[in-house]
Amino acid sequence: MTESKGRERDTVATRRSILDAAENLFATKGYADTAMSQIARQSGVTKSLIHHHFGSKAALWEEVRGRLKSEYLGSQSNTLDNTEELPPAQLLAQAITTYFRFLQCRPHVVRIMSWSLLDPDPAYRWLDHGLNERMAEIAKQAQAQGTVRNDIDPVCLLIITSSMVEHYFESKAEFDELVPPEQRDKLDDVYLQNVLTVLQHGVIAS
Repeated sequence: MTESKGRERDTVATRRSILDAAENLFATKGYADTAMSQIARQSGVTKSLIHHHFGSKAALWEEVRGRLKSEYLGSQSNTLDNTEELPPAQLLAQAITTYFRFLQCRPHVVRIMSWSLLDPDPAYRWLDHGLNERMAEIAKQAQAQGTVRNDIDPVCLLIITSSMVEHYFESKAEFDELVPPEQRDKLDDVYLQNVLTVLQHGVIAS
């Protein structure tokens, strides 16, 4: 029994090592320019072992994206489950904060999302359809309560807010020179607060 558990732990650790290496390389080089030999070298295993665990590079690519997506859905679901504790408008603001903090902690995600735009599978979506439906319903509830303007389409609201978050992490390096060096460490928090201010004064009815 102990030997069996040891093998299970080794298998989990090996898969995690492969996924970590693949995530780093896919984010840096993209799917097309990442070779299985590079993943093997960075993870410290053989190519045959990668094929044993994942089958192919395409399957490994899906596993990497699926792992990141599951992490995000888990964190966002925890936020949205507070529907009885927060009014809809505040819940929207909290959901935006959750998305921002997730991308802040996982910098590879935005790069992998960008590479996924070049993915040959048009059916792939980073954001979950069920999650989007929940968010749109919360926006509608806020409109019904008069805390979100009725002239803003709920789906457009989701597109606008998610784009504001994603584009920041894609482009903030372009604006480093505009930010004093002593303030750059605080830029993430300043930007998030500005997004929430735009939401409050540009979307949420006063």
